[in-house]
Amino acid sequence: MTAPEFEKYLTAQIEKNADKNTLIVNLKEVYYISKSGLRVILRTTKKLRDKQGDIILVALQGMVRERFEIAGFYSVLEIFKTEKSAFEKI
Repeated sequence: MTAPEFEKYLTAQIEKNADKNTLIVNLKEVYYISKSGLRVILRTTKKLRDKQGDIILVALQGMVRERFEIAGFYSVLEIFKTEKSAFEKI
């Protein structure tokens, strides 16, 4: 999936669930994320936080987890190992 496709998908999920302000995104099967993909996550986070919501990321693997750590996203985003722990948060 390209970054623009990912952003379109996330935007559709936000609109589809307009009554909810938190989006849980499971990245278990994502093995690579580009800088553009990271920017999509940041833009989506801003959209949700503007409406008093948030994005929660789940199950980051290998290189994806490393990119998030290097980019410092662990300090600004909610990231959980499992969906169960994410759902317990909300």
